[in-house]
Amino acid sequence: MTANGLAPWLQVSEAEADALLAQHRAAFQVFWQWSIETALQAKLLRRIVTRWGGWPLLTRPYTSLRTLQNFPMQAGGADVLHVANALCLVRQLPRRSSLTRSDSPLPEWPPPGSSSTRGRREAPPA
Repeated sequence: MTANGLAPWLQVSEAEADALLAQHRAAFQVFWQWSIETALQAKLLRRIVTRWGGWPLLTRPYTSLRTLQNFPMQAGGADVLHVANALCLVRQLPRRSSLTRSDSPLPEWPPPGSSSTRGRREAPPA
């Protein structure tokens, strides 16, 4: 995030937003060092993968450092959703459509049209 983008969101001046970002970088130096090194490594290797190695992003010379810095968080979130979906499948729990990725829809359980209620939990008594 840049001061230009943060300022309107916080309803402060760009100078105040810039100072806040500088304070964040100072307070979380280890994170920022990791984030920048991860992005630079992805530029060098021309790829970055999720923490569990499942979803690669192949980089191009014009891929921005910000995209590469955001990838671990976004891809990690997608990995967590996949794990949650897998647990729902294994435990035969109903899932919501929100447990899908826009580019990777995951199957619903029980399948549409199925009369199976196994694994479903009843609502607690009112």
